[in-house]
Amino acid sequence: MRSLTVVAVLVLVLGACTGENIWGELEPYTASANATFTVSEIFPNITGPVAPNVVMTVRFSAPVDHTSIIPGGNLHLIRRGATSEAVAFTPVLQSDGRSVNLAPATVLQRSSQYEIRVDGGIKASSGSALTNTISRSFTTASGPVVTSMTPARDSTVGGDVPSITLNFSESILPETAVVTVSDPQGSTYDYPLSGSGVTADAAHTSFVIDVTGTLPWTQADLQMDREIKLTINGVKARLDGVAMDSGSSVLMFKIRPWWYPTGDVPSVPVAAVAEQMFDLDSDGSRLWLVYANGNAVNVFANSGTGFSPLVTITLGNEFTATRVAATPANGNLYVLIGGKNITTGEQFVSWCLVSPTPSGPTLGLNEALVNLAQSDSLFAIHAVTDTSGPRFGVSFQGGSGMKHQFFKSAGNGFVPDREIDAGGTVSAAFVDAGAATLFHAAGQTLVFDSFAGSGSLPLLPGTWGAVSGISAARWSGLAWAAVGESSSSHLFRYENGGWLPVTAQPSGFSSSAGATLRLYPTQDRLYLGYSGGSSGYTVAGWRGSWEVPPHLTGKPVQDVQLAWFNGKLYAAFIAEYKLFVRECYP
Repeated sequence: MRSLTVVAVLVLVLGACTGENIWGELEPYTASANATFTVSEIFPNITGPVAPNVVMTVRFSAPVDHTSIIPGGNLHLIRRGATSEAVAFTPVLQSDGRSVNLAPATVLQRSSQYEIRVDGGIKASSGSALTNTISRSFTTASGPVVTSMTPARDSTVGGDVPSITLNFSESILPETAVVTVSDPQGSTYDYPLSGSGVTADAAHTSFVIDVTGTLPWTQADLQMDREIKLTINGVKARLDGVAMDSGSSVLMFKIRPWWYPTGDVPSVPVAAVAEQMFDLDSDGSRLWLVYANGNAVNVFANSGTGFSPLVTITLGNEFTATRVAATPANGNLYVLIGGKNITTGEQFVSWCLVSPTPSGPTLGLNEALVNLAQSDSLFAIHAVTDTSGPRFGVSFQGGSGMKHQFFKSAGNGFVPDREIDAGGTVSAAFVDAGAATLFHAAGQTLVFDSFAGSGSLPLLPGTWGAVSGISAARWSGLAWAAVGESSSSHLFRYENGGWLPVTAQPSGFSSSAGATLRLYPTQDRLYLGYSGGSSGYTVAGWRGSWEVPPHLTGKPVQDVQLAWFNGKLYAAFIAEYKLFVRECYP
């Protein structure tokens, strides 16, 4: 039935003006000895008003004997009213042999109800008699109406609106038509439908208005939607010059801010500005938020109706959490935690498995994976899930130098897998070609090392000095890498066997401080997050070119995590010693 509805729209939009065969080339019909002969459908079959010159069609299940059709005898076109009257028409057989158009002697009247009725007596070419009777009623419009628009009427859309599409019920005269677009901020823009910036189809039933840059984004973090009003004046029907129906002359839709505050997650105080105090992850079925808070790590979950506290992981009164990383796998969340003994200063790294339905309000830690001496330094921890399952990585400075220790899942715990004895203090983990991979500094070079020992990517070219942040991701079959220095950032893409600089960069990226770089892949876009200094943090989306919405916040951002869930991009970030979560409607 859905395909018939689509055909009906084509009849209305294309056939109303041209009078041409609107069915196109149909599949040849092969009669069956036992096939019954029926009326398949009558067009128009939509509930809304139609143009007076709409194409009216009766379609049969098999080729029809055209000579058996008797206008007013077994095929009727009737104008309903206080006294119904028959409308004279000619039946016109179409090239498919099954469709018959009703060509009235005069154009149908406006604001009138009509009925097409098929009675017995019509025969198929094979001689079979019609086995069903059917009728269809429709109403002609008093004038042109807007049948649909994009964004949809009374809808709420997210982000930017580059164009507005208006679809009319019949061909109009655009020369006198003007669409006025206005918003509550007091801005008003006039678009003549015959002017520049407006594209029309050949039938003059569909118009696309280019409003790129005209409708400014709603200010980030405003908890409100902005209503956009379209006022349409001067529209007349090409058929008879009748003015547009007044009920369709004012249309509304709303724009939601790009970054919208999420419910049920309070602004959480953070004891100190430090990276890896929180993590944000999604496995498709839920969104997980994890953050360190003194001697505990709090876990929130969002299954589509907002965030709710799930469980608290306790470290003990003598410890404080210094870092967290998490990765979803097999429906659970694996949380890696770096902690510190408040009295001795000794550090450790342990982990905890969180299920969607914890056994109680609190959980404890498993046995430590790494224990560090007071003189050692813990620089980073990593949690990723590749084709083999969840994996952990720990980057620390020990007595024998810098180390990256990797762990793999084994039974109900984790065991050491590989260790790298060289490296710098800056590192990031991602999944490359199905394998957990560490992107890190080793001296003045930037290296890609698989957690399991066999990586697929060569060194990033160049000699690097004071690198402040790095990130990497695989998207659209290619590896991408972002590198930040104290006052500049760089973007690379690996293709055709080599790393190439990405020259097309979003605004302000190359001159941004790179300590909080993030590359995050989704199915249709690669997101690049970067610090905007005092102007906040920016997340740009790439799918052939960069789309750059407003900053997340006007406050300096110390760290940010991104995750895609339920058709939205989420960002968790620290600003002014508080943790915030925002959802984006890209």
